This record gives sequence, structure tokens and C-alpha cells, in this order.
Amino acid sequence: MNLPEPNIVKSARIDYTIGGVPGSVSVAENDTLDLSATKAQDVKYALVQEPPAHLAIVSWTPGTLTAKDSAGKTITRQISAPPKPIEIEGAWTVHFDPRWGGPQTVMFDSLVDWTKRPEPGIKYYSGTAEYDKTIDVPDGWVKAGRAIYLDLGDLESLANVTLNGQYVGCLWSAPYRADVSGILKPGANQLQIKVTDTWVNRLIGDDGLPSNQRIASTTQQFYSPTDPLIPSGLFGPVTLVGADPVAL
Repeated sequence: MNLPEPNIVKSARIDYTIGGVPGSVSVAENDTLDLSATKAQDVKYALVQEPPAHLAIVSWTPGTLTAKDSAGKTITRQISAPPKPIEIEGAWTVHFDPRWGGPQTVMFDSLVDWTKRPEPGIKYYSGTAEYDKTIDVPDGWVKAGRAIYLDLGDLESLANVTLNGQYVGCLWSAPYRADVSGILKPGANQLQIKVTDTWVNRLIGDDGLPSNQRIASTTQQFYSPTDPLIPSGLFGPVTLVGADPVAL
């Protein structure tokens, strides 16, 4: 932040909401504010609207909540412990686009940065890859009224999520968390995550290839084969988290 008035120290107050959690911070002149650094583990609660027009809190931390309403009245609520999160472990089926140098289908034993894979078609891949997995949810974990979120952990650069054939949304900033209440069901669930990265890794990989083997093309050279690759893909951990809303 740099405003033109000389000899006057400036600052700004920023009010924001990330993952349903409101916050406020003051930023001094020439300082940088990075809200993208907020991770899923930093999200402790969310405010939700319940029909017909009631406000409720969803909290992943048990304890006593004390708040004040707009009239100054103190509200106290007891927050019970949420159900144990379900970490989605095991192998994933991942589909890349062969037109952009990737293998059509490959099994990932665990979630890993594409640039750490040995296959050049994955290491230098740029574009969209689809992660497919069947996830099993125990009986009793899903119940009416419970708020349930799919947490992707960490990824680069954005993800489009579909659960049981229903599009959940595009996640492009941390925390990478989507509301799947009413979509997730007990038993088997079909999860599809399409992750898209930038063009940087493909351009770096292509620069080390003969011109007739390159996949992308640019009007000038932006990168060299020795430039560092940018982390890409779905890193996880992928987790299902739930909590029972408490009316305010």
C-alpha cells in the first residue's frame, strides 16, 4: 500500500471472511497482506444461515461460546465435540490429458506433487488432471442437520469438485474446503477432483526438448530447463469434517 501524500504515515483496516470465518487486520504503509496463507487447520468455526432466518455456528472446537448480538445482549452456547474427521487414504486413479503429454490413466498410491513424480509426462504436466476415488462413510457419521465439509488440504492451483455426480464448486484459495452437506451419504460415495495448474512447468520441460517434440509454443523464451518447477497437483490430506450447528 503506497499512497501519494508525503510525510504522512498511512495504514488501512481490512475486514475479511475466509472459509466462513470473519477477521480483521490493520496493515501499515508498504506492508503486504497475504490472506492466502490461511490454511484449513486455522479454520475453527463458520457461521451458517438456517431456515427460516436463523443464524447458527458450526464449530470444530468444543467449549463454551460467548458472543454479543447487535443489541448488545450476551449469548452463551455450549459447543459439543464434533465427530471424528474421516481422512481419505489410499490410492487414487488419476487421468491426465495425453494431448498435453500426460499419461491417460495412472494410479497414485498417495497424493504427491506432480513435479516429484519420475514420469516426464507428469513432472512437466500443465493442464487439468482428474482424481477419482470411491470413499466409504460409516453409518451414523452422516445425519440430518449436520454440516459436512470436504477439505482438500493443500493443492496447486485450483480444483473443481464433484461428489456423487453433483458439482460442488471451484476451490481456488485456501482453505480448500467445500460444503457437501446433503450430498455425502452413508456407504460408498463417488468423488471426482479436477486439478488445474499453470503453464510454467510445461514451458520449462519443453525448453529442454527438440523443437519438433515440444507441446506448447510461445512467441519468445520465458524459461530455461534449469528453472525450478512450480509445485502442482493435489497434495492433501483430503478429509471429511463435520459438526452439528448450534443456533445463536
